[in-house]
Amino acid sequence: YLQQNNLVQLHAETFQNLTFGRESILDMSQNKLQELPPKVFDGLKLGRLEILDLAENKLSTLPEKVFDGLWYLRSLDLAENELVTLSSDVFHSLPDLGSLRLERNRLRSLGDRPFYGLDYLEELNLQQNQLTDLDEDVFGDDFLKRSLLDLKLGGNRLTTLPGGLFNGFTNLRKLQLQSNQLVRLPQQLFQTLGEV
Repeated sequence: YLQQNNLVQLHAETFQNLTFGRESILDMSQNKLQELPPKVFDGLKLGRLEILDLAENKLSTLPEKVFDGLWYLRSLDLAENELVTLSSDVFHSLPDLGSLRLERNRLRSLGDRPFYGLDYLEELNLQQNQLTDLDEDVFGDDFLKRSLLDLKLGGNRLTTLPGGLFNGFTNLRKLQLQSNQLVRLPQQLFQTLGEV
């Protein structure tokens, strides 16, 4: 637990050779981290880190593949940072991730399918960002569409949504779109929600 300090930076070797046991947590929330070195978590590749909390820092970007090797990660919290966009492969090596929190950032765009490969993601929180539009295939992975239970998009600046945005979402239980600037909804936007 390293939360509630004044950490501004981490060195690339900070966690070198650190081994985590089962159900391990690394909490660095409520610091002043401005960036993550590209290979800062490389030393954890053989560990079993399951929860990583980086909320309430000052991260504006995430290096490509910064989370590579965190195979057992179940929960990643990046809420309340200063992220503006996401690279296409930043989360791709997190096959067991179940919860991804990105609310209260400054996200204006989501890049090119940043959630690809998150086959077991159940909760995705994108609330209170600055998203103005979403590509129809931003959630393009069929596995993700089947696993996602809770999708939060409220509090953004969305004015419209692509007609096929939610195609394939068969198990979604909660969809939050409140407090956007939606002026119209495509005719069959919700048609496939809940279909088996």
